[in-house]
Amino acid sequence: MAKLPPPPFELYTGQTGGFIGFDDGNELISLPLHTLASLSLRGSGSPQQLTLEFANHLVQIKGANLSTIVNHIEVGRVRRIRSGQAEDSKVESVTVLEM
Repeated sequence: MAKLPPPPFELYTGQTGGFIGFDDGNELISLPLHTLASLSLRGSGSPQQLTLEFANHLVQIKGANLSTIVNHIEVGRVRRIRSGQAEDSKVESVTVLEM
């Protein structure tokens, strides 16, 4: 399990199908979006919890207005998002669990 304090939190997608990445300065975790099995967003406004279930990892992102991150994942847009700079999204914590 890795609990990553933002900043930095990065979401980035690219031409090879896209990745979501998390970097706390000591450890980089990069998960390919093609292994994303499910995505759920609970709550509205603040607080919200975004849960991403990958083949071997479970990612929980807590914060406010996380729908911007969901939109970027769904459209596969080439874009980099850092905590506090994700348009209106505010990421408070990221937890990555290995399954």
